[in-house]
Amino acid sequence: MFPYHQSDEVVWQFSSIPNQEDRMPQYNDEANTIINKNIIRRDTERQRRKKMAILNASLRSLLPMEMIKGKRSVSDHTNEAMNYITYLKNKIQELSVRRNELKSLSNLSVVVQPCCDGVQILVTTNVNEGLLLSEVLETLLREGLDVVHCFRVENMKG
Repeated sequence: MFPYHQSDEVVWQFSSIPNQEDRMPQYNDEANTIINKNIIRRDTERQRRKKMAILNASLRSLLPMEMIKGKRSVSDHTNEAMNYITYLKNKIQELSVRRNELKSLSNLSVVVQPCCDGVQILVTTNVNEGLLLSEVLETLLREGLDVVHCFRVENMKG
């Protein structure tokens, strides 16, 4: 019901849709507070579940396919992720040890710097190492690089 004031007379308009207030049961303030808390708690939990589902999907996407075979539970995927992380840590340590061994065997230094229209690659090594200039050039060509100039300098110390 909506009153309209036009000059001195009052006109009432009736609506076929009842007011929300008329349809809602009236609760006291304490009951309304409890209901509001429950609604907030339910919405918060729904958002938490959505976020967890997104995070679990993201975790699964980072794992190799052989580790996420079939439809498994979230705990299985989490366990596989932990195993994969342990595997990667061990692999990193193994490769780091191998790199250090190779560094100690070779006195090889490679420096790449931007230069004019391309890059300058400076390879420094001991003559006794057995690294041939031809091997370096073959590697560069195999990687798709064009060699414009090539200089070889031998330093005969000692």
